[in-house]
This record gives sequence, structure tokens and C-alpha cells, in this order.
Amino acid sequence: MLLAFLSDIHFDHECPYAWALTKAILKDLPIDHVILGGDVIDLGPLSIFKAAPHEKLALGDQIRHSRKELRALRNTVGDIPITYFNGNHEERLEYHIWQRTPELAALQEEDLNILTMNHLFQFDATDILHVRQTPMRVKKMWFFHGHEINTRAAHVAKMNFMHRSGNSMCGHHHRFDSYYHQEFSHSQSILGSFVNATLEQIPAIHDVRNTSRWIGYSKWQNGFSLIDFSEGGYFRVEQLLYIKEAASRMRTHVYGKVYRAVRKKNKIDVVTL
Repeated sequence: MLLAFLSDIHFDHECPYAWALTKAILKDLPIDHVILGGDVIDLGPLSIFKAAPHEKLALGDQIRHSRKELRALRNTVGDIPITYFNGNHEERLEYHIWQRTPELAALQEEDLNILTMNHLFQFDATDILHVRQTPMRVKKMWFFHGHEINTRAAHVAKMNFMHRSGNSMCGHHHRFDSYYHQEFSHSQSILGSFVNATLEQIPAIHDVRNTSRWIGYSKWQNGFSLIDFSEGGYFRVEQLLYIKEAASRMRTHVYGKVYRAVRKKNKIDVVTL
């Protein structure tokens, strides 16, 4: 069973090169299940943080864009299961209503289903299962977004293991990390904790236009994770790091094949080598 874990896409702030690479890889590989691990949709207009006026008024455009890209993902992977759980950015919808318009909270109830993630982003139409409770378990690995554990440690995967004490995968921190722990027991089992990268546009160090949204210098990484489960639930994790070659090119290596996203006029094409 081959599972793809995507997190922190932040529609409509995704990196177009990273997103094009991801769809090309998912189309080529025999993926059995896709997990969308939170912060897939940005919902920046509902944030409590400062933003330019045009960003605060862009919620409708962001919802429409997210719907389009989720449909594109469904068309890419076919009929396999797609499971979606919330990150801290998706929680902005609920918190915004609770704090600023509590009179609308009833519209989030299941029988009305109006101001909900399912309704706004048309999960039913794209056959995406929205799971509200995390962590969720697949075989011997637990999946969660990452904001649930309050850590700013340099070695996030190790800190997550200290909290969870089991095999886990999360996002939220926008860069890859991994930690392996060998149990002091007769079985000498090895457990792994993994952190996923982001598919959001990474700001350039000199890009002062983004100061309202990002810290000026970022150690973020683009990419996503593959988890290959074998019989008995044992697994192997591949963290696919995307490398920016130039302003208009990005590449990655997957199972001996090179994928390269290249801008040609107003379109991004993905070629394989």
C-alpha cells in the first residue's frame, strides 16, 4: 500500500512549481491513498494576524481557487481514497464564527451544513472524506497536523516522539525532519517520527513585499512524503525534497526518475528524465 501525505499547501498561496510536480508524481505512481494533513487551505482573510486590505477581502476568490485545485487533485489520482483533516488554518473558520459572529454558529451544525468545510469546499462533490478528529491511524502509523503539540524545537520529529511515543507523521512546520528510536526490549523494535514539508510558495530572502505574511528569512522546504506499507503494517518513508534550480525551474528525484517543472510562457510543464 502506497500512501501520499500532503500538508501545508495553503491554497491559494501554493507554489505553482511544487504543486505541478506533486500532481505529476501522484499521477505516475500507484498511489492507494492520499492524506491531506491540514493547512491545505489558507483562510488568510479570517486570520487574527495583520494583512493588507486586499488580502482580507479575498475569501471568495480563495474558496473558488481551492475548489478548483481539489477537483484537479481528484482528477489526478482517480478513484482512490482522499482523507482530509484540519490544521490550524482550517480552524480559523470555526474560531472566526465563535469569536466574531457567534449568531452564525448554528449554520455549522450537521443538519444545516452551510458554513462548514464540507459545504464551502465541496468535499462531497470530489469524494473527499473530511475527518474532524486526529490523530488518525493507518496501519502502524499515526497522522496529525502538528500544531497540536506546542514545540519550537530545532528537532521537531524527536519532540513529537517524546509526546506521542509511537510512529507518527505530521506537517505544520514546513520542513522535513525525522527521528528513529530503538526500543530497549527483547524485540528491539524501531519506531519513527516524521515531519512533512510544505507546498506553499517559499518567499525569497530579499522579498520585502511579503513582510505582512512571512518572516523575511525562511528555512522552509518544498515537498511531500510517501509511506510504503508492507504486509503486517511495516513501512518505509520517502521524503521527496523539491530543489529550486532557477526562478522558473524546480526538480525532484523519485525512485530513480527526475521530475522537472519548467515554466513555458504562461504554463508550467513537468518533464521526466
